[in-house]
Amino acid sequence: MSKQYLLSIKPINDYFFGVENKNNDGSDNYFLRSSNLPQASTILGAIRYLLLLNAEKETFSNNQIIDKAKAGELIGENSFDTADTTFAFGKLLSVSNVFILQNNHTKLLPVPNWLDTQGKELIYYTNIKASILPEYSSKNEHSKQFTDGTTETESAVIFKELIQINNRKNNKEEKGKDAFFKTQTYKLNDGYSFGVEITVTDDIVLKNTLMKIGGENKLFSIEIIENTTLKTNQEIYLNYRHPSLYKLILISDGYLKSISKNYLFAYTTHKTFRYLKSTIATTKNYSSVSKDDVSRSETLLNLLENGAVFYFNDEKAATNFQEQFTNDNLQNAGFNQTILLTPKIKS
Repeated sequence: MSKQYLLSIKPINDYFFGVENKNNDGSDNYFLRSSNLPQASTILGAIRYLLLLNAEKETFSNNQIIDKAKAGELIGENSFDTADTTFAFGKLLSVSNVFILQNNHTKLLPVPNWLDTQGKELIYYTNIKASILPEYSSKNEHSKQFTDGTTETESAVIFKELIQINNRKNNKEEKGKDAFFKTQTYKLNDGYSFGVEITVTDDIVLKNTLMKIGGENKLFSIEIIENTTLKTNQEIYLNYRHPSLYKLILISDGYLKSISKNYLFAYTTHKTFRYLKSTIATTKNYSSVSKDDVSRSETLLNLLENGAVFYFNDEKAATNFQEQFTNDNLQNAGFNQTILLTPKIKS
């Protein structure tokens, strides 16, 4: 048996979710930028830690694993790895895509990269196999938005960007000289938090807590939200159907080793991704994980960013393409989440 929890994850102040930060020549970039959304692997790690915090003292106490065998049964032996084929995290059975919670009762999902709203639908010319996006201009930045299914909210309404100037004393790469660098962090504006739905075995009981998540060990509040029914992802995206084409939307970041191009048109953006790897066999203290306890993924991965859209003439082509994202480990970790929309004329 299993049960679900809706979690509200809210930073107490500003937060930093690190991204790959190299110049074109491979050197360090001294402008450290944060992503505004946490990566799915970051949330997965936080939830595994949450389960440890709620475990009996014989398993976990004072931020240390007491019984490694019981801890393995609770959260799995190892952290997330894209090379795994199954989701093996003990009593944690699945984690949804990360979304925005508004006032703890409204789910906001990334707006598709093209909205297909009245008068602005993608136009596909079958005879010449070409597509046109009305009002699109490569010179204009199309800012990220979020939607509850009826209205779109600009990122700036949800996130506040902060820039700090820092000084790294006696920088080794600069022969002992001081090195100035900038750090970009974010805050969530009032009324907003990160949301995630998790499935656990029915013997798991969770309670509200505080924990540090992401880079810079920023403090977050984890709140269990009860008596709230959210719209399904499918319900939220119904208004963005295309008049005549099948439309596949990526509602989380997605990872594919290769991708077939049997679609009519795609509007996608990409992001680089690395993740930290650890095991309960070597991790000693969860409040101050040392560099000896973790390693970085060897390969820099390229992800399809949430909001990517793909268009198809027929349902078979759309479902065959959608199957490329089927991966137990990735999908249950919050990656590769897709929604397939039927054309309006098919309704």
